[in-house]
Amino acid sequence: MTAKYKKERLKPCPCCSGKAEWVELTTKEVWFWQISCACCGLATIPDEKKFYCLQRWNRRDYKYKINTGWMLVILFSLIFIVIAFSLGLATGAGMIK
Repeated sequence: MTAKYKKERLKPCPCCSGKAEWVELTTKEVWFWQISCACCGLATIPDEKKFYCLQRWNRRDYKYKINTGWMLVILFSLIFIVIAFSLGLATGAGMIK
């Protein structure tokens, strides 16, 4: 275990910014470690090495981060179109007479 590892702390959850917690898992005589979010339940895969579990959780790849603002605009636009289309068919506005 390195000195850097001892000083490194768990970062908040990348999805909801909730508190991260260590989870100890045992199978017979083998210990596994996992980090899980207390709010949304996001978790790392179990690992025998606590160091690798911490590295996986704390790694943030901001280079490929998706701009969620545009995703929300597109999502709500699609929902609006589907609702407007459904209401038009339900009232008969879209039918040719």
